[in-house]
Amino acid sequence: MRRLLFIAFVITCNAFILSAETYYGSCGDKLAWSLNSEDSTLTISGQGAMKNWEYTSSIPWYQYRSLIVTIILPNAITTIGNRAFQHCESLRNINIPNKIISIGDYAFSSCSSLLAITIPGNVTSIGTSTFANCIALNTINISNGVASIGQSAFYNCQSLSSIYIPKSITSIGSSAFSSCSSMTNINVEASNPSYSSIDGVLFDKTLTTLIQYPIGKNESTYLIPGSVTTIGYFAFEKCSFIDSINIPNNIVHICRMAFHACDSLNVVNIGSGVTTIEEGAFFECYSLTAINVNKDNSKYSSKEGVLYDKSGTALVLYPIKNTVTSYTIADSVTLICQWAFHKCIYLSALTCEAEIPPRVLDGVFYQVDKSIPLYVPANSIDAYKSAAGWKEFFNIQQIISTTYNVTNNSVVTNEKFIRDGQVLILRDGKTYTVQGEEVK
Repeated sequence: MRRLLFIAFVITCNAFILSAETYYGSCGDKLAWSLNSEDSTLTISGQGAMKNWEYTSSIPWYQYRSLIVTIILPNAITTIGNRAFQHCESLRNINIPNKIISIGDYAFSSCSSLLAITIPGNVTSIGTSTFANCIALNTINISNGVASIGQSAFYNCQSLSSIYIPKSITSIGSSAFSSCSSMTNINVEASNPSYSSIDGVLFDKTLTTLIQYPIGKNESTYLIPGSVTTIGYFAFEKCSFIDSINIPNNIVHICRMAFHACDSLNVVNIGSGVTTIEEGAFFECYSLTAINVNKDNSKYSSKEGVLYDKSGTALVLYPIKNTVTSYTIADSVTLICQWAFHKCIYLSALTCEAEIPPRVLDGVFYQVDKSIPLYVPANSIDAYKSAAGWKEFFNIQQIISTTYNVTNNSVVTNEKFIRDGQVLILRDGKTYTVQGEEVK
């Protein structure tokens, strides 16, 4: 009885134990696998397509993944399934046979010891995140014949310094080479009909879309070519060397997360042609002090380094390290865009002059200190205390709206007044500018 129960158990787990060191099972209609723990080799035998797995927990060798150093695939195998070897952290050696036509999503994701891989020409597609987080991978050879590279396919391959795109590649998914911190060159074969490169930077064939700037380049600024009209998704993500960027007048569209987490980026100058800045374009740029917009821009404007739409009704982004730490939002503002004040930990006070609380989108005040003073019109305090986003602040106070013109440095007891043409605030016996700087 015990033996029967044991057999039922191993069948259910899709893995059989031949001995204390060998495991085996099936991984496709005509494919089988065996793992010898003594030589750390996973051997796939048979022919045809490998099974796809939605969850790593259902992969038959997943519980033994730390043992796997070498994988041997048969010449007759045609596909590598989704998540097949994900998290095989010890894997160092594998050869992909020539009959393979596709490598599935996440197939080698987080194989942190894998050093090199060659993709044969019969492979038509490299899936989503196939080699993502392969942090030791330093050599990748993509043979001519491969047609597509999936989204985030080589994301965070930290040791990869260059990659060659053959003429057969016609599709590259967004962020395919993002977070590759050592990457300095993406070189495209000149005869490729869909893509091109200049100085190691990846563009579409017409040089109108900048797709990927290699973030291992140690240059403090970059001159965007005059032909470019679009800065692509994640194009400069995590580029830690660039400290300033001029968006020329030819740029029309800045895509989502284009400059995400550019830690050294200090100043952005936006030209007159930009009509679309997608959400998160400058998300988590922790050194950003100012975004300056060309006065001739028809869609956007800036005030004190803060990005607005042209009408001044939507506050798009307050730079994390803006020098104006006590900031006033004008009464013209009706919308505060997604992540506008995200992680602005240096804010010391916030004033919102609108009587009706502006609509606040997702993540606007994430990690902003909610104990800082929030000054609002006296008759709107209750409205702010109940409004989404604003009600998180627990130090909501009224703006004193009475204003006096004071000359000869005379003293008044009102909080807000004008001295020699300058608006000042008297609070707790001390005088401040509207920016929060104390006036001695």
